[in-house]
Amino acid sequence: MFVSYSSKANNEQLKLSSIVEIQGITDESVLKNASVSLYAVNTATREVIHSINPHISLVPASSLKLFTTATALEILGEDFKFQTRLQYNGEVDKRGTLRGNLYILGEGDPTLGSKMFREYYYDPYFIETWINTIKAKGIKRINGAVIGDTKTLEDYTAPDTWVVEDLGNEYGAVYSELSIFDNKYEMLFMPRLIDETKLDIVQISPQIPEEVKIINRLQRVGDKYQFCIYGMPYKNTRIIKGAIPQDKLTLVVKASIPDPAYWAAYTLRNELEKNGIKVKKGPTTTRRKQELHLHKGNLEPEIRQVKRQQEGKYQKSKRNVKKDETPRVDLYTNYSPPLKDIVVITNRESNNLYAEHIINQIGLHIAGKEDTENGIKAAIDFWCAAGIDTTGIFLHDGSGLSRYNSITTKQLVDILCYMKNSKNFDAFYHSLPIAGETGTLKELFTKAPLKGNLKAKTGGMKRVLSYTGYCTTISGTEIAFSLIVNNYNGTPKELKQQIEKLLTALVNEALPLHYK
Repeated sequence: MFVSYSSKANNEQLKLSSIVEIQGITDESVLKNASVSLYAVNTATREVIHSINPHISLVPASSLKLFTTATALEILGEDFKFQTRLQYNGEVDKRGTLRGNLYILGEGDPTLGSKMFREYYYDPYFIETWINTIKAKGIKRINGAVIGDTKTLEDYTAPDTWVVEDLGNEYGAVYSELSIFDNKYEMLFMPRLIDETKLDIVQISPQIPEEVKIINRLQRVGDKYQFCIYGMPYKNTRIIKGAIPQDKLTLVVKASIPDPAYWAAYTLRNELEKNGIKVKKGPTTTRRKQELHLHKGNLEPEIRQVKRQQEGKYQKSKRNVKKDETPRVDLYTNYSPPLKDIVVITNRESNNLYAEHIINQIGLHIAGKEDTENGIKAAIDFWCAAGIDTTGIFLHDGSGLSRYNSITTKQLVDILCYMKNSKNFDAFYHSLPIAGETGTLKELFTKAPLKGNLKAKTGGMKRVLSYTGYCTTISGTEIAFSLIVNNYNGTPKELKQQIEKLLTALVNEALPLHYK
């Protein structure tokens, strides 16, 4: 494998020991069959410092979040905020009865109820604030329902190329216009008294709807953690299979909720009841109401209505307006943290859910449609207009969870260099994990010269490892770099050891001229 190296004034000071240390890296068994790409440039001069296959498209895993978050900061601005609105329709009579419904209108906020933003949602508790607002309106009972409102009525919101084994787990929580509690819940498992090889769920937090059924096949055997949660969006059965080490007495498992909008409506209705406000009907969502409408044999009237509209013969009258379509009144509006703070969690903690909400919001802002496809197109168009060659970018989500994604290290580095001159650079740079200190790099690269110096987004999935970010060399040169490895042998730990050697040599300005 040939490696180009740009000569520099201090080339003669290259440390022989560092060259010897890294010279044989691609002969190691861990990289024997791998596709490797590395691109590193001087951020000030754009001089190429090191280059290995910079134009091949590879699976980036979560390094793709840099593409998504940089685009969002540029298009939406670092101070952009999502909204969630509490609304009602109908009238409140003299007895305090709301003759209508309560609505929670989601507008794409991924952070509603997140404990990572306690100052926004828990000081005070946001649902308590909603209830106090409802009481202040004089509402004592509701003869309608609490409805989680998502403008998009699609029955499947996960990117098409996500694998089934991801979707039930915390990291596979899918986008919803009305998300809540990070779209995840926690299960506490403890050994069964009569059979300690079995585990029982003893606590679930926050409370989830009773209709969500969890089939527990988790066992306490062996010496490894090997388990997975299976479950599809909007399907209420969750199956947890696998094993944990037999010497572990407890386990906390985080899982994705099937229907976040319904969860929001369910939670608010429960809290209303606890506070003495009776709600006549059960919680629901606009999507569920639409499904129920069609399941009741109303499909033909819907088709006839569309046909009449196309023919210009349909005139909407008062009798065509359903009760829950009457004008709504805003009771309260929640504003999310600014985008710059959401980007910190997205990149530093590698939050897939936030990245998917961000790419959808880009689609809404540019194309008027809040979906992954339009968000990706808008993002690629933006970078193309910015002068970056986008040939070879193939994307299917905004988080990097899809194995169908591919991008080049040069394209990622070009984005890093572009952001250096952006007014949003501080927000972008601040979001990156720091080697040996924060986020997904907290436990990695804990020694000099990488610790505290290298700031990069990590990416990892089966047979994929990537690092993209900035570092400063021993001579004070700031470098933007991207490294992607696909289809390596061995364990992630073994590859990380090799990568640490490579990045250390990069910082020490001691990379060899060639790999054989």
